Amino acid sequence: MRPFEWGIAAVLAAACVARWRAGTLRAFARDALLLGAGAWLGEDTCIRWYGFYAYSRDWTVFVDRVPLLVALIWPFVVVSARDLAAHLGVSRAAALFVLYDALLIEPIAVQAGLWRWTEGAVFGVPLIGLAGWAFYALFALWLLERLRGPARLAAPVLAAAATHLALLATWWGALRWLAPLRSPAPGALLAVMAWLLAALLVAALVRRRLARPPLLLWAPRAAGAAYFFALLGAGAPAPALVAYAAAFGAPWAIALARRA
Repeated sequence: MRPFEWGIAAVLAAACVARWRAGTLRAFARDALLLGAGAWLGEDTCIRWYGFYAYSRDWTVFVDRVPLLVALIWPFVVVSARDLAAHLGVSRAAALFVLYDALLIEPIAVQAGLWRWTEGAVFGVPLIGLAGWAFYALFALWLLERLRGPARLAAPVLAAAATHLALLATWWGALRWLAPLRSPAPGALLAVMAWLLAALLVAALVRRRLARPPLLLWAPRAAGAAYFFALLGAGAPAPALVAYAAAFGAPWAIALARRA
């Protein structure tokens, strides 16, 4: 676990350096503290109250039930998604980009033993777990955009509380009663669905004729994705999981191939 954590720390440090060189580190830090605090509070209370997932005890530093590095990763995930959505001209879809990240990261992390769920439909990951990523990003970004001054300090608590309400409404309003959505789906079917989603995203990118994203935007995301692909290759993944994960690289390959 320790080399894995060093790798995460290196990716986070590189992202900070990139923002410092771009002159946006101070603005990012203001949001990062609030996003990280809210993510930790949301995850820690979810683990304590619902018992639906747990982190491996091999992580080095914990803050109660959540590894410290996980709380540090959250701001980069959310802010990176916000910046990407803004570049694409769909700022209000930032939470969907976080969901897209979760679709890649969660199955690989579960396969690697970084955390585990009590049940799961997507390679050991439940749909409610994937939704939680998007809910938190949606509420946290909405609050940070609208709150000003000292009121922003309430954003972590408000975002965590809103995430809990959304999770409970989604679980008890639908997913709790839909057994097919809670049962493990065939890996081959998941891989086909991932490639269909990738094809739709590629078609959207080509149609919008967008310029190549700036280095500050794509480099940290590429480094993080490469790290999880390396983590996938370090184990003995099922072929279906490899095919599934590979689909997430296709939209980025198209986006980065376009001329500025």
